[in-house]
Amino acid sequence: MTINLTKRQDELIEYLCGLDDGANAELGKRAKAGQLSSDDVGRLCEIISDELMLKGIEKSFEPNDYGLELEKLLDDVNSERLHR
Repeated sequence: MTINLTKRQDELIEYLCGLDDGANAELGKRAKAGQLSSDDVGRLCEIISDELMLKGIEKSFEPNDYGLELEKLLDDVNSERLHR
């Protein structure tokens, strides 16, 4: 599955997939190469959502700027799967 992302979104995916001692590094490489399976997209959405909950939400439960960026990334990554 190919997902059209901006350079910044590619960088975010690379960063997020590099967390946890690089446990998801291969997923990041597949994302960059446009070789994601439906399961890969699901896992990537989980990673993005986890980051959103940890660092993208203010105490008021409103998204901060980083959270807004992650929400957009989540929408874009998940869009192919939702339009099937």
